[in-house]
Amino acid sequence: MKKLFGKVLLVYKKSLYQLHFMEKKNLHPAHRYSQENIQRLMQSHEEHIASLNLVKEILKQYKVQFKSVYRADSVDMNQYNLVLSVGGDGTFIEAASGVAKQPILGINSAPSTSVGHFCVIHAHQFEKQLKVLLDGTAKTQLLNRIDLKFSDPSLNVRALNEVLFCHERPAAISRYQICMGEAQESQKSSGLWVSSAAGSSGAIYSAGGKLMPIGSRRLQYKPRELFRGECIDYELKGGFVDGQEGLTINSEMREGVIYVDGCHSKIDFPYGSTVTVMNSLTPLRVVLDPSGNHFRDRAGKL
Repeated sequence: MKKLFGKVLLVYKKSLYQLHFMEKKNLHPAHRYSQENIQRLMQSHEEHIASLNLVKEILKQYKVQFKSVYRADSVDMNQYNLVLSVGGDGTFIEAASGVAKQPILGINSAPSTSVGHFCVIHAHQFEKQLKVLLDGTAKTQLLNRIDLKFSDPSLNVRALNEVLFCHERPAAISRYQICMGEAQESQKSSGLWVSSAAGSSGAIYSAGGKLMPIGSRRLQYKPRELFRGECIDYELKGGFVDGQEGLTINSEMREGVIYVDGCHSKIDFPYGSTVTVMNSLTPLRVVLDPSGNHFRDRAGKL
């Protein structure tokens, strides 16, 4: 990896304690929380703030020009040559959605409570990591992403982990047609997952999918809770999509939606809408922990 020059973008999260109790964005009165829960949220908040401040201080110490933004804010990432994510996996995934070819480094800011699969270091390891970035010896891992191609190019989006095609109401039947190569089939289910290798240990795995090596260039699809009535014998019950073959999904729902990498990004997918899902030509370049290859370690356990 080339030496670190130019500007750095630091993307951070706000803790649940900050949102609920400091910014009063909580719908329930405080007395509904036990003191134990409040204390746990406060400790996680303090751990996160300490990590965020430490990362900023190290950047200033090494005279690295940077800008920090809240993860929900809109920002043009093209002017930055490195993105730092300070939070957990949710922050990393949200930051990654705007990343093109520049590398991204995930820093788990509250490891005692936060899941940080994509966050390869903690804040106290950041100075060592920054030195490696500055001297140009940092290693990176390419993670495959998912491109969603619509007839209207302005709707095109990219996912790191997974996409879910389903009815807007969770209890309603999801109706869609799935087309892959010469095969096509109309299905009724609770929704259809499509996952990259990076997302294969998440929801699609819980739905009965398969774990994939982290470097795989295949996509995986899996309907969840296929409707079993009317003597229906489905053929496309799940599997892999190779290379740039892709698969096409046609909506047969008046109130269909597509969720992209969780619940924060939602695209309307009404009856008659079509989208092609394929491997992205722009994989995500993740900076690795200099003390070990985090993602290869994970892949080796599959």
